[in-house]
Amino acid sequence: MTQSKPNPLCHAGSPTTLRMGSGTVLVHRLDATRSTNDLARTWLTDHAAPVPAAWIAGIQTAGRGTRGRSWASPEGGLWMSLAMPVADPAAGVLPGLGLRVGVAAVRAVRESLPERAASEVVLRWPNDLVVARPGAGVRKIGGMLVECAPHGIVVGLGINVNNSPPATDDAGRALRTPPVSVAELAGEDLVLDRLAECLLGHLTDLIPVPGLPTNLFREIEGLLHRPDSGVQVTGRDGRMYSGLIRGVSEHPDSLGALLLEQPNGDVMRVVSGDLS
Repeated sequence: MTQSKPNPLCHAGSPTTLRMGSGTVLVHRLDATRSTNDLARTWLTDHAAPVPAAWIAGIQTAGRGTRGRSWASPEGGLWMSLAMPVADPAAGVLPGLGLRVGVAAVRAVRESLPERAASEVVLRWPNDLVVARPGAGVRKIGGMLVECAPHGIVVGLGINVNNSPPATDDAGRALRTPPVSVAELAGEDLVLDRLAECLLGHLTDLIPVPGLPTNLFREIEGLLHRPDSGVQVTGRDGRMYSGLIRGVSEHPDSLGALLLEQPNGDVMRVVSGDLS
């Protein structure tokens, strides 16, 4: 087995090996680091034949979300990245991957909560884990970030668990979606390692799955947050789209794209963007 390089910010002992189904994951637990995604990317870059490996940090000092946004990562949350070796990501693993990661996160968080609270945890396209309560709006539990790297992919997850999540960004502006922690939903603190291991189990099961098989597609449709009112989506090209969420696309050329019904009744497929 490939040995990890020492990290100057690692103060939690040697990595451990966890058995996940038919394979294993080498898990590094850190007191603090700048970004677990950076460590996972380095692992895949530096090893020609890497094994699956994960990094779990007590604190991240330079955590990031989509589009390079900063991600607050205080003590008590689950800040984790998984480096998954993939021979040819574009051939079969990448299509639908973001939604498969989302399903893994929803499953793990739901399994840690009482039934009533668990049913309120849903997936907001494309990469947010939220709680949606009728008449109470939406609150964000966490988010996911998928990146390609040499020899594989990096999946980063940030989940508010036992921490008190900040309500403002680094500039003091109110967050687009108010945050909430899993502990607040559960009514008690959770064991972080237990949640992390559950999440890793679901990730290692779902990441290698090609595309979105019928049973998984149906699960996604059931987990997808669909506000009663219209939403706005800012595409990667900066264009704005408005409409009602009607699900996600099964079309091979736009697998996992958001289906958005526009005011004139047309349904368009939005492949990537930010939902508000």
